[in-house]
Amino acid sequence: MVEHFWDGTLIPSSPWALLARRELAANPFANVRVDTVRRPDGSIGPYLAVDTADMVRILAVCEGHVLIVEQHHYLTGPCWQLPGGRVDPSDGGMPGLGPDPMIAAARELLEETSISGRLTRLATWEPLPALTASRTHVYLAADVRTDDRRAQLDDTEADLAKRWIPVRDAIAATLDGRVRCAPSAAAILTLALRPRFPRRRLRRRLSASRRLGWLWCLTTLVPPRGRSTTTPRR
Repeated sequence: MVEHFWDGTLIPSSPWALLARRELAANPFANVRVDTVRRPDGSIGPYLAVDTADMVRILAVCEGHVLIVEQHHYLTGPCWQLPGGRVDPSDGGMPGLGPDPMIAAARELLEETSISGRLTRLATWEPLPALTASRTHVYLAADVRTDDRRAQLDDTEADLAKRWIPVRDAIAATLDGRVRCAPSAAAILTLALRPRFPRRRLRRRLSASRRLGWLWCLTTLVPPRGRSTTTPRR
């Protein structure tokens, strides 16, 4: 049940109740369990859930380009997405608080692409809330640079390739199905909606009729004509 107040405040109180729990399968990456629950309508029945680590995705931006990795996934096939991976227990944070997603993001970016940068948190999402409580933490990487250390890909990433693409192409890729990773697609559009991007040049380039909505924000990230190269200049 969710109580609604006149000022828009929402105070959730769970209509679910856990009655019993049984583990079905477990490995170092995930646990599959079935809970016996009391549902919101009062009925009792099973609920299948998966416990797995949180994930990270990194949106690296350089001169109007976004860093994309292309990889063939076993379950879904070829896909474009942002660099990232799971948060490991070794990604140590403050004592007693568990691993730090920002440390995981810096590690994954370096391991997959040999790139490092200044990270700031962009958003946190729950991609599959009906199946797992695992979250995806997304970070923006600015001031990116190539690191001397080589990428350290695991055995499932041998075919991983990286490419810098113009932001306008990254947006198009989220709409035509090339970027099918939901947090990656959401991150590309979320970045475009952030208000902190400079708008002075945008005002010169857009007519008044186009300074509206998300299109107005997206255009701030599009580089000037003649600089839409496949690799950012450093």
